[in-house]
Amino acid sequence: MTRLYVYFTMLDGIEKICQNQITSIKNIKASLNSTRSKLDWDIKSADNINNSLKHLVSQLDSYQKILKDYDNFLKEAYDEYVKLEYVQIESKTM
Repeated sequence: MTRLYVYFTMLDGIEKICQNQITSIKNIKASLNSTRSKLDWDIKSADNINNSLKHLVSQLDSYQKILKDYDNFLKEAYDEYVKLEYVQIESKTM
């Protein structure tokens, strides 16, 4: 029977890194939106700055969604591995 080894601390560490990146993206988006709202219309319209900022925020939204999906996957995988480990320990004690 094949044995699968899971490094829970590593999985947990990757999940924390992912969550930090999600927070960073959220902060960057807030900063871009704040900057965009403070710019005069003349500046916003010059060289299409307003649309460029909107596009950047949209891209950050998609990156944030991908990271959230990845984070959810990691949480589910971690929980399932913990359950399997618990079942294995219980089966040995019976």
